[in-house]
Amino acid sequence: MARGESGEGESLVACVEVLDWLHGTAWWPSLAGTVLMLETSEEAPPPALLTSFLRSLAVNGELHQLAGTVLGRPGGADLPIADHAAYDEAVLRVVRQEQRLDRLPVVSNVDFGHTDPMWTVPQGIRTRVDPDTRTITFLEAAVT
Repeated sequence: MARGESGEGESLVACVEVLDWLHGTAWWPSLAGTVLMLETSEEAPPPALLTSFLRSLAVNGELHQLAGTVLGRPGGADLPIADHAAYDEAVLRVVRQEQRLDRLPVVSNVDFGHTDPMWTVPQGIRTRVDPDTRTITFLEAAVT
């Protein structure tokens, strides 16, 4: 799934379960202007967990500050492909239907995080997400 306009911001890569644990602590990162790249663990948490997490970001005003959202292929390597659509639906329900964030770029089913094969995503660099061309571009070197 790829929808929305293109967006550009600093990449923030996180496992949704771990990031959720950090909410309200001193370790919670600023999400303003980031391309939030979320993935789920190999424990395959239900799509409802993703829905709750995104609703929490919306209530805090943080969902509206994102430059883009990228969702890793859910549930690790063992979740059947037929089950992936429910995660897309969870994201779109919150982002598009509930929050009406029609311009926020949303790309899903990307091979990073707890997947096999796994794409290693650089943390904290300028990133552009373009759903129309189905591309994620890192705009600066990942290492120096």
